[in-house]
Amino acid sequence: SAYTAFQQRALEVLGKDGGMDNSMFQPLSRLHITCCVLKLLSEDQVQRAAEVVQDLAVQLSQDKRLNLQLKGLDIMNDDPTETSVVYACVTGAGEHLLRKKTNSAVLKLKEQGIITEEELAQSRNLNGKGQIDVKLHMTVINTKRGRGDRRALDVTPLLADLGTYDFGEVDATEIHLSLFHAPPQKSSSKYYTYHTKCNLGTVL
Repeated sequence: SAYTAFQQRALEVLGKDGGMDNSMFQPLSRLHITCCVLKLLSEDQVQRAAEVVQDLAVQLSQDKRLNLQLKGLDIMNDDPTETSVVYACVTGAGEHLLRKKTNSAVLKLKEQGIITEEELAQSRNLNGKGQIDVKLHMTVINTKRGRGDRRALDVTPLLADLGTYDFGEVDATEIHLSLFHAPPQKSSSKYYTYHTKCNLGTVL
């Protein structure tokens, strides 16, 4: 697969002296596009977030197809010589719709006090004007998954070599409210456990 080829090339570029190892890659079974990360502190917040996710699924289902392309690499901080998270960028025909509808959903969450402006700024989900502009992304490397001291990496060579890497296209068919710190599902997929799962489809 394109992701396996990416892993192999990344290890060639950053392995050994660069400090990269297999444990830092997001497992294939857990690849996903992140719309927004929430810190839900009560069951009431979880339920209200689930309602927003369900409404978002309805909004996204107005279109027959939500096609997304995963191409290019970026980082979660400003210094490529010391970074912990590398992600694939989300583009493609459905990206504008997904961003627009997710921005509206995150605004609802902010209005309900489920996420704060400070948290949005820290997660880089605000634009230069201070407006909500979610950073749609697919994490591919996270050094916190790695062994040892979990030090940051200098990913400058990786961005130079694979900065425009094309992971391919995908049709989004589901949206989840996932529980990142819960045990994985008891299934062969080992994907994140989710509180809410909504299928995307045409609403008649």
